[in-house]
Amino acid sequence: MGEFEEASHPQENGQRQTPQPAKATVNVLCLIGAIIGLTAVFLSWNWIRAGFVQEERSIWHLVWDMLPHNPLDLFVVSGVLFVFGSLLALVTPTGGLLQAIGLVGFYVREVDREEWLPSGYVGGLAIGWYLGILSAALVLASMVLPLGIGYSDLTMNWSRRLRVFFSHESKAGASTGTYPTLLGVICKSIKEGNRLSQVLAIVTFIMVASAVYANFPDRAPEPLREVEGGILWMVDFSLSTGYEWNVSSLNLSDGTNSVVWITESDSLEKGSWSSVAFETKTFNGMALVLTVTDWNGNGRMDVGDLLTLTTTNQVSFADGVPYTLSFNWHNDSRMSPRHYVDISFEFQNGDLESRGSIGPGGLIM
Repeated sequence: MGEFEEASHPQENGQRQTPQPAKATVNVLCLIGAIIGLTAVFLSWNWIRAGFVQEERSIWHLVWDMLPHNPLDLFVVSGVLFVFGSLLALVTPTGGLLQAIGLVGFYVREVDREEWLPSGYVGGLAIGWYLGILSAALVLASMVLPLGIGYSDLTMNWSRRLRVFFSHESKAGASTGTYPTLLGVICKSIKEGNRLSQVLAIVTFIMVASAVYANFPDRAPEPLREVEGGILWMVDFSLSTGYEWNVSSLNLSDGTNSVVWITESDSLEKGSWSSVAFETKTFNGMALVLTVTDWNGNGRMDVGDLLTLTTTNQVSFADGVPYTLSFNWHNDSRMSPRHYVDISFEFQNGDLESRGSIGPGGLIM
């Protein structure tokens, strides 16, 4: 009893005992896994290639594009689960369970997609899905082997293991204290942590920096390419012409004059690679020939195929003159309306510049 009174004597003389700042337990391993998962959301999760053309799609784009049309598609459900799990991992390692379910669902849906790809198309999983596996593995591992400030004791109870942030009361019973920012907590934990957490932090920084750099391309893609004696349109996924056509037309115009080629899918050899040159037409002194290359060998014009306009004389496209290339197609079997793709292009000091747009009913993949 006397010892208690002696200990409390300074307070009786007006002196207050200064409480120690509250301590925080931070599971940095889980935070690193969550950051990798959120970064993976904006990277490519699958790819599809037709002929020379390849498109890569992130889980974010898949969910955004498919949600209005098919909200119950496994791509959408899996993507939502993974994104929500990655966000939840900022608070609790149990978010890794949702990430894992989303990854499995995405894999099952991707296998099904690859089985139904049209002839000439190939596809597969991309870097984002694999980084998602790494993210879920780190988040789930942090539940069993947490790394960070205050996690030196592995015998802690599960109420602490299931929380990324856990505050301790001070020795004086105060529940308040100075809490640093999230970035400061991570940096301090890395500095005071073991070699594994430091290596993981470096790897995470490299991946995040690479993802940011990859999302800022040097220039936007152009639909047309310059070839010897003319131009080439490699049909890509952003300006897709649909999967089937019976009759199509290609119109070239400079605003004053125009010329039209009429083509039929029967001209292509179904089931094998073929290249067909349609008739030569005169346009502004140029003798232009249209060549359709059925790269996929399916007897129709679609993604991965080539349309080439080349001159058979010495006259070429004028410099500084704006041209428009319009591709129209119609499918009688589906009774569908006429669709079209417009590509405007111009040669500036010998360099080709082009941009395209797709008309009503067109398919944007």
